[in-house]
Amino acid sequence: MFQHFLRRNTRVQARRNIHAHYDLGNRFYSAWLDQTMTYSSALFSPGETDLAAAQTRKYRALAEQTGIKPGDEVLEIGSGWGGFAEYAAREIGCKVTGLTISREQFDFARERTHKAGALRPPPLQAPGLSRRGGSL
Repeated sequence: MFQHFLRRNTRVQARRNIHAHYDLGNRFYSAWLDQTMTYSSALFSPGETDLAAAQTRKYRALAEQTGIKPGDEVLEIGSGWGGFAEYAAREIGCKVTGLTISREQFDFARERTHKAGALRPPPLQAPGLSRRGGSL
């Protein structure tokens, strides 16, 4: 209980908590995630075992459910390593802006999408977004 108290999410502590969880290093996550680097559940077909195919199926289902189409501008909040952003830009033709709170994920996503020519504008890192006025 005391350990949890020490890790409560003040602005300073939230930055530390993010770093402790998401910034463990991309090599750590790439050791057990597939090449999409997607850190959420996949959409498997019965009997399917290929994680990358199941993640791509999830991307396709998300795109269909949201109705995004070529030329749409998409804001992905919590874009992580940029897997869905790359898919939406490359496969559908969307213009994607990704937001992430992790420096490691940001650096990876920027490199990945730069190589693929997938994003315009490039992904943004968003520490302190909650301190800005206005709305999205």
